[in-house]
Amino acid sequence: MSASAGHRMKQTHVLNFFQDKNNDSALTVLSNGVRFHVIVESKQLQSSTDQDSKALEEYSRLLNALSDKARHQSQGSRQLSKDPEADYAEEDQKKGQDTQDTYCICRGPDRGFMIGCDSCEEWYHGDCVGITQEEGASIDEYTCPQCEKGNRSPTAASRDSGIVLEDHDKAEDDPEDALQAWILSHLEAEVEKHAPSRSEMQVTNAHDWYHPSTHFYSLQCNDGKVTPTELEATTELENRMQDLLPAVTLPKYILNLDVPWFKASDLEVVEDSGPVPTLVRHNDDHYFLKVVDPTQPGPTKRELKIMKDIERLGLQKVIRVPQVQGLVSFTDGKIEMMGFLQTHIPGAEPLTHLLDSDVPQSKRDRWASESEEMVNTLHKHNLVWGDAKADNFMVDKDDKLWIIDFGGSYTEGWVDAELNETVEGDDMGTRKIVNALHDPDANTFDLDDTTVAEDKGVKRKHSDEADEEDVHTEKRARVD
Repeated sequence: MSASAGHRMKQTHVLNFFQDKNNDSALTVLSNGVRFHVIVESKQLQSSTDQDSKALEEYSRLLNALSDKARHQSQGSRQLSKDPEADYAEEDQKKGQDTQDTYCICRGPDRGFMIGCDSCEEWYHGDCVGITQEEGASIDEYTCPQCEKGNRSPTAASRDSGIVLEDHDKAEDDPEDALQAWILSHLEAEVEKHAPSRSEMQVTNAHDWYHPSTHFYSLQCNDGKVTPTELEATTELENRMQDLLPAVTLPKYILNLDVPWFKASDLEVVEDSGPVPTLVRHNDDHYFLKVVDPTQPGPTKRELKIMKDIERLGLQKVIRVPQVQGLVSFTDGKIEMMGFLQTHIPGAEPLTHLLDSDVPQSKRDRWASESEEMVNTLHKHNLVWGDAKADNFMVDKDDKLWIIDFGGSYTEGWVDAELNETVEGDDMGTRKIVNALHDPDANTFDLDDTTVAEDKGVKRKHSDEADEEDVHTEKRARVD
């Protein structure tokens, strides 16, 4: 984001943001290995003078815009038609308008086993919150991860792992980004003072990356000026930071995989994406580090299972795919995992970057053919890729194509929501990739194709749909 004095602020990544029912909020950011947590309370911005009241008015305006957006999304997602066919007809008439309910942290459609939170009444996919169908049947009262942490808000589900707030003008396009940018603008001087330059970063290993020095602040208004007041690090504040750690306890079948364990402190950080380390080194070996999301352990479980299935079936000899190289923990214990290591792909570049470029057509044609072959190979062995898009194909330094990311979900524009984690969804996304490679000038990879599946009997793997539907119906009856 741009500073008012005309210089640019150090690159800052959002780690967490939430607001409560009292319209108080908190923002946690990371800048070059130093963490900043700022609390904004309406009462601290309130003043009897007209000059001072402008700060509260601006903050309230931004909050209202965020609430309006959340309310609009909620209303839009919960408007169900009695006639499903009418819904699809309307979607054909109003292309691009989303008429399907969305749920869970992932904001995906109704699918598989779901469990309802008795606190906020939101519904969650079992695999997204790490609860199996069997476990859900024995739970009398369920509280979702956000409510447990007290982070529930209209925007709780949008917590990002590294949004870069560069320009305030761009942030204004999104109410949440605009509010975060406003908060951060008042923290600029503190970030400049305490965060080192990129070249001066002291972080050397993956453990220290997630245990950085942290500065706590409260925004207050004095004499018409909003200023950050540094706070003492209390147990409550430290616990908030502890909640941000990427650490989850996974099922025994995951934890007992025949792969080595690594300590995060033994992994040297070589490259990062800003908010998270990506390329790490252990001794002389390089690995790609994939960090778990503690609020959504499901994708990690799915990816590890499918990658080990690929290895068990020997498919890594047929298709280029990273292999699981190890599980990573913050401690010596082999119970809680913070991430896992994959094969490092030298010089990897997302295929997305090569769809609209001057790449020779011979390479494009080869990648198009190989992408289809890779996906078809998975399907022949009853494996679903789960998030078919050009970003999940990588091209290495030798121009060889790799298929990656088996955590599931879907990406709007590539796959229709109702085809999430299905064979049909894989085929839809792959077809768009192939078309884009064959004819880059047509921009067929853009968000134009929003075809609704005519066949609702989509194929799903690793699930008993009949049993899941029974449990889902039983659970839903609690709030309907």
